[in-house]
Amino acid sequence: RQVLAQVLTTIPENLKADYEGLLMDASYYTKETALYNLWVNFPENRAVYLDETAGIDGLSYNVKLLWLALALNTENYKQEEKEQIYKSELWF
Repeated sequence: RQVLAQVLTTIPENLKADYEGLLMDASYYTKETALYNLWVNFPENRAVYLDETAGIDGLSYNVKLLWLALALNTENYKQEEKEQIYKSELWF
């Protein structure tokens, strides 16, 4: 699954649902890679992917750090709460 997430960076629509399943993989590295690739390939679903992975720390906070970067760069994502989210999340 990790190799699939690494190699398949352009996700065809017919594999979208299967690829989304990687967000719940046991491997934090796979979750991190899947989150980034889905965020890039399906901008209309960015908020959904961020909501699904909120609260996942990962190994050495890999998922959390990516999540924070993507949330900051997702237009209109929790605008009212952004400052509080970053203050609370950065004090892990």
